[in-house]
Amino acid sequence: MKIRVAKCCPFVSLRWGCFAIAFFDTSFHIVNLEMCNSDALDTILICIYVIHALGCFLLIISAVVQMSHLVIVYLISNVVQTLFFVATVYIWIKCKENSVFEIAVTFVDISLSAYFWIVAYSYLRVCKERVPDAYLGSASKYSIR
Repeated sequence: MKIRVAKCCPFVSLRWGCFAIAFFDTSFHIVNLEMCNSDALDTILICIYVIHALGCFLLIISAVVQMSHLVIVYLISNVVQTLFFVATVYIWIKCKENSVFEIAVTFVDISLSAYFWIVAYSYLRVCKERVPDAYLGSASKYSIR
């Protein structure tokens, strides 16, 4: 994929950006917005938040140990969460019980999630480029079979 960034912000590296993303993403989603008083959507939302919180936790661990495989959980949970938010915006607009503020917050969240995904994906690529394939292949050669 060609969409990559070299830094999270002008003075923040991708590694430190992953720390910031995990902290900001987790704190941003602690507040649970209700969706048209629908128990089914609220239950799905809580499940998605828990999975995404796990992805954020693994993103922090990945930034600490510089391991690329853990970033994949965050990337997948971010895509699922963003798709759910896009679907809920449609439901919220149709429901007409939610304020413009709640819908605007969701649009900001969708935009930030897209940027956070690009930063995490760029960090994943940097981690994978740092560890050569020959090293990974030689490690499996000595493993117990």
